Order: sequence, then structure tokens, then C-alpha cells
Amino acid sequence: SNYYREFRVSDEEWCKIQEAQKQKKELFRLRKKKWLEDRRKGNEVIVRLNQDAMIQGLKAKIRSTTKSLPEGSFCLVLFDFPVGANSARTSWRRFLASANFEHDQLSVWLSKKDVVEDVEVLSRLLRIEDWVNIYMAMCPFYPR
Repeated sequence: SNYYREFRVSDEEWCKIQEAQKQKKELFRLRKKKWLEDRRKGNEVIVRLNQDAMIQGLKAKIRSTTKSLPEGSFCLVLFDFPVGANSARTSWRRFLASANFEHDQLSVWLSKKDVVEDVEVLSRLLRIEDWVNIYMAMCPFYPR
């Protein structure tokens, strides 16, 4: 015979349960992509995002940013990759285009989005900071 027990759960408790399940699913997804590194320390689990996850998260943040720089200011990205780094140069250009930067010249890209610091961090994570310069430029007659 089957036994059933009836439990009453408040809306608040039910939301907590659902949130915990969502977190477990997300952790599983991140582990499967190998974006999470975790280890046990006593009764605790220490979880750390690896560099690939940080890069992907930062790229998504830059792409989705809607906050604009003050009038007359823009994010200026200049780069000069060495000849042997053709694939890195192509990937960087594709990323800038996907983040809605405007192509001014071959290696000069502009955006009115407030992403100067994030693009600087991304260039360091990608280890291309020697070839990429990011500035917040001010030009009162900037035509775009």
C-alpha cells in the first residue's frame, strides 16, 4: 500500500526551494562546461569560476551594457596585433563588432557605451593588453 504525507509549505518556503533547485541546475551546467572549479574544505565547498567563464561573463556584460558615457565622450579601442596573431586579431574585431562598437578604421573602434574599464579587464584576461589600448576619449564635436 502507498503512504502519503501531506505537507503545507508557505509561498516563501516554496520560492526558496525552487531557487535552490535553480541554483543546483546552474551549478551542474557550469560544471559540465568546465567553467567551475570546486573543492571541499571541511564541511564547506569552495567554488571558483575559471578564466574562460570570467571571459564569457565579461563579454556578455560588455555586449549587454546600455549605460552611455557622458555627451561628447566615447570608448576608444586601438589595437596593433603582431603578424603571427591573425586569429586573435580577427576574434577581437568580431567581439568588438558584436558589442556594437563602430568601426572607424581597421584597428580603431569606438563606442558610446560606458565599458572602458570592462574592456580593459577583458584585454588583460585575454592576455592581449600589450597590443590593445583602451581610452575614454572626449571630443565635443564627435559627429556620431
